[in-house]
Amino acid sequence: MYIFANHSWGYVITKTREESSVIQKIQEWTYKIAGGMFGLGLLVPTIKMGQARGLSSNDGKSAANAILWTIKLFLLFGAVLLIAIVSFFIMLYSTFVGLKRNYDWKAIIAGAKASK
Repeated sequence: MYIFANHSWGYVITKTREESSVIQKIQEWTYKIAGGMFGLGLLVPTIKMGQARGLSSNDGKSAANAILWTIKLFLLFGAVLLIAIVSFFIMLYSTFVGLKRNYDWKAIIAGAKASK
């Protein structure tokens, strides 16, 4: 639907440069924030566990390690999710605006009513 909606007929002079620059800035900021989250997630340290003597180790490092891994995974998946959500809304917006701008809906609806 996105491709169909944004199919321009003939040569079109860009009259929406300001809108395009706003969308591009939103994308840039999203990539910067997501990149920061991803990089921070990679930099979160994990605690190295020592040699376990026996079946279990209850030295207090397990809980801290679980918390650090949770933070790390939250940041990594959050970065990917942020890009996906922002891309979804930009594509949804572009589809609706493209359908509105590129097609004469009054003529299409009148033609559909006349063909009944």
